[in-house]
Amino acid sequence: MKPITLLDELIVCLSPVDITPSSELTTPGLPSNWTIRISKTHNQEYYYNKKTNESQWLPPTGTDEGKLQEYLKLQLQDQQK
Repeated sequence: MKPITLLDELIVCLSPVDITPSSELTTPGLPSNWTIRISKTHNQEYYYNKKTNESQWLPPTGTDEGKLQEYLKLQLQDQQK
């Protein structure tokens, strides 16, 4: 079975979507409790802290920018398959 892509999730979801890694070895490089979601209104990623319910457009302090960029690149490649 083909995994659900981010584009598939955006089409069928009515609530914010967590972007999940395409493999167990891929991590977004975010600090603990942070996840990446997609704003349906703005059609772009934002960062959400599941513990504090905080959200923001910029990556949170402590993000590994290199891992984050690689993660987002892989997500984009998965969408194009």
